[in-house]
Amino acid sequence: MAEPLVDQVLRKIGEVRKLYHRLILMVGPPGSDLRYLQHSGRI
Repeated sequence: MAEPLVDQVLRKIGEVRKLYHRLILMVGPPGSDLRYLQHSGRI
Protein backbone atom coordinates (compact mmCIF):
# COMPACT_ATOMS: atom_id res chain seq x y z
CA MET A 1 0.00 0.00 0.00
CA ALA A 2 1.27 3.47 -0.87
CA GLU A 3 2.34 5.86 1.87
CA PRO A 4 -0.34 8.55 2.53
CA LEU A 5 0.45 11.95 1.00
CA VAL A 6 0.55 13.68 4.40
CA ASP A 7 3.17 11.22 5.63
CA GLN A 8 5.21 11.70 2.46
CA VAL A 9 5.20 15.48 2.87
CA LEU A 10 6.16 15.31 6.55
CA ARG A 11 8.98 12.88 5.78
CA LYS A 12 10.31 15.12 2.99
CA ILE A 13 10.23 18.17 5.29
CA GLY A 14 12.43 16.28 7.75
CA GLU A 15 14.86 15.35 4.98
CA VAL A 16 15.10 18.93 3.70
CA ARG A 17 15.76 20.22 7.20
CA LYS A 18 18.95 18.14 7.28
CA LEU A 19 20.16 19.85 4.09
CA TYR A 20 19.71 23.41 5.41
CA HIS A 21 22.90 25.28 6.24
CA ARG A 22 23.44 28.85 7.30
CA LEU A 23 26.24 31.05 5.99
CA ILE A 24 27.49 33.62 8.48
CA LEU A 25 30.02 36.22 7.38
CA MET A 26 32.07 37.76 10.14
CA VAL A 27 33.57 41.04 9.00
CA GLY A 28 35.20 43.84 10.90
CA PRO A 29 37.98 46.37 10.78
CA PRO A 30 41.58 45.21 11.01
CA GLY A 31 42.50 44.47 14.61
CA SER A 32 39.00 43.57 15.74
CA ASP A 33 39.04 40.20 17.41
CA LEU A 34 36.18 38.38 15.70
CA ARG A 35 37.39 35.06 17.07
CA TYR A 36 36.25 36.22 20.52
CA LEU A 37 32.67 36.55 19.28
CA GLN A 38 32.83 33.17 17.60
CA HIS A 39 34.18 31.31 20.62
CA SER A 40 31.99 33.09 23.15
CA GLY A 41 28.85 31.97 21.33
CA ARG A 42 27.60 35.49 20.76
CA ILE A 43 26.84 34.88 17.10
